[in-house]
Amino acid sequence: SASTLTVLVKDNDDVVTRLKEFLNESKVLITALEYKHQMYEGEKVTKIVVVFGTPTLIIELNEFLANLDKEFSPIQCKLSNETYVKNKRL
Repeated sequence: SASTLTVLVKDNDDVVTRLKEFLNESKVLITALEYKHQMYEGEKVTKIVVVFGTPTLIIELNEFLANLDKEFSPIQCKLSNETYVKNKRL
């Protein structure tokens, strides 16, 4: 089963565009992306749900999450259904 990442980021004009660019440049295979604007604790946020293709290498996923954190400082970040394949290149 695939891994799903749910991220809440502060909503601003170019956040979705920037996210799409970020996802396109990522090494991680992404099979689905959806987003919606909503309120969270009185703040405007964008909720992004990303479904990763399988198998996803844990090393690539960790790098992806670190870059996401650096780039967007998410309010919330949740990964579910973790089924990774260990990096076979090690």
